[in-house]
Amino acid sequence: MKKNDGRIYFKDQWHDAMYYIFSLDSPLWKTFKGLTTNPGKVGNEYIAGKRKSYYTPIKYFILASAIYFLLIKVTGYDIVQMQFKAMGTKGVQNPVIDSIKNNVNYFLFLLVIILAFVSKLFFPKSGKSYPENVAYSFLIVGHFIALSTIFIPLAFINPIFALVKYMVILYMVYAIFSYYRGNVIWRLIRSFLVVFLSYLIYITIVYTSVIFFYKATH
Repeated sequence: MKKNDGRIYFKDQWHDAMYYIFSLDSPLWKTFKGLTTNPGKVGNEYIAGKRKSYYTPIKYFILASAIYFLLIKVTGYDIVQMQFKAMGTKGVQNPVIDSIKNNVNYFLFLLVIILAFVSKLFFPKSGKSYPENVAYSFLIVGHFIALSTIFIPLAFINPIFALVKYMVILYMVYAIFSYYRGNVIWRLIRSFLVVFLSYLIYITIVYTSVIFFYKATH
């Protein structure tokens, strides 16, 4: 084995990067797998102090977003046109609505803040603080983005995936449900309400902002 002379080499950095990304023991892979199968466990363990075992929430969110937007840039993915193809129609194009649909994901940081706030309102006795909810929201919204990314190449194979990808939003319901404790039925209802209300507020703010900006610049 070649002795390390203390210098930094590209091959060493490449090896470390590949291990960190693809190793089954890496925090990134463990976080991805955990958020897919049992997001509530990941969130609760991270908040409880087992933070070295998982990827940092805001870093996970940024990484997932970066991959998502890079893939959109490389593939030229247009969600509006893909939806029209999936429905078998050219649709009625509206520059404002099209702009909102194509840029809505750039505001996902706002969804994190809203989701954490609404979760706190609907689960006031959970013992979770708002900052803890924000950390968990970064994880589940980041994973929501990661799962949505999978549908981009699939949409080019069959445009119907441009519509099916909206089913991923049910993941957030599952994530909220698994994060809290209590009566199963009541917890499920509140989880649906948290996601529905959060997304409604999010979309309303985004639509209002984009329409205001469009009118101000035209």
